Amino acid sequence: MAFSAGIVGFGRAKGRLSAGVDHYLRLLGPYASVSVTMLKPVATRAGRDASIEAREHRMLSSKWPRGAYPVALAEEGRPMDSRAFAQWVELRAGAGARVAFIIGGAHGLPAATKKECAELISLSPLTFSHEIALLVLVEQLYRAFTILQGHPYHK
Repeated sequence: MAFSAGIVGFGRAKGRLSAGVDHYLRLLGPYASVSVTMLKPVATRAGRDASIEAREHRMLSSKWPRGAYPVALAEEGRPMDSRAFAQWVELRAGAGARVAFIIGGAHGLPAATKKECAELISLSPLTFSHEIALLVLVEQLYRAFTILQGHPYHK
């Protein structure tokens, strides 16, 4: 099973969160090729206007590979448990397309970005910062592969 993914988002994990992301990316190595591109946030004030949202959309969409299968991580996305996510990963791997996971910044994802995505997935009914969403995503990708391989990591 060949699985390739790029994760594109705003901000960057720092300190222990960064170490956690790096840890799971290393663990993913035998199973998948996963790259992370985190962009400098545009909207830093309490809200954002249409021009900032348009700029964020252009920044995000320019970073996922053309021909990729774009998936937005969004609160209104489809919820899955870890086993369902593992099956989803297996399906995407079987399709052979590179997956582009898109993580929004402090103000979420631009509506135009969500419209361009093939799917919206929710990591949880809770709202996470973009740094924590990144960590949860890479851990769940690792967990998905351990489930598919029958590894005891997933209890």
